[in-house]
Amino acid sequence: MIGRRLFALSAALALAACSHVPLGSILPLTRIKFGTTDIARARAAVKLPDSLRPRVGGVRMSVIMGLSGEPPQSQKFDLVEAHDPEDQVTLAAFASAGSAVYAYRLAPDDVARLERMRADMIERAAVLKQEGKNPGSNLAINIGAEEFCHARDLGSEPLLTTTYIKTSETGQYITALRDVDLRLEPAVKDKIGT
Repeated sequence: MIGRRLFALSAALALAACSHVPLGSILPLTRIKFGTTDIARARAAVKLPDSLRPRVGGVRMSVIMGLSGEPPQSQKFDLVEAHDPEDQVTLAAFASAGSAVYAYRLAPDDVARLERMRADMIERAAVLKQEGKNPGSNLAINIGAEEFCHARDLGSEPLLTTTYIKTSETGQYITALRDVDLRLEPAVKDKIGT
């Protein structure tokens, strides 16, 4: 069943950079179950150097899901900034000198769209199971800032970003990827400029 499958999370710009996933985050991330998680409660946060600010609509989540033997479905969602006071207090602790942390959530229409995608996948898996097949599932959730405003000169130092996720299972923000240099990421390095 999809609900029992591991919620495969790769955050921040579809990176396959396992070395950026903190060891202490692996277990909490495996507890996130896409088949049952409360999508409306999911939150993401992005820590950026204070020389960059994400543009409105510039932080996105892409979801790629599919069942074995089927072409995967891919959808992109523009995340909206979240201003929950409790989250702001929690995330302030993640900020450091020279950085800022921004919290995000899915818009209500996007929550419904992702819930429909999930329901469709679960229904297809049930049909395949009734046919005697054992459908495996694949899921990748990628969260990252893709469009920026320059708050000041970027200099030549690395532009490190860290991505966090909070779900109904975790109850708190978990570091998904830590200290990824945006200057080295093909998906955004040309958008950053100098």
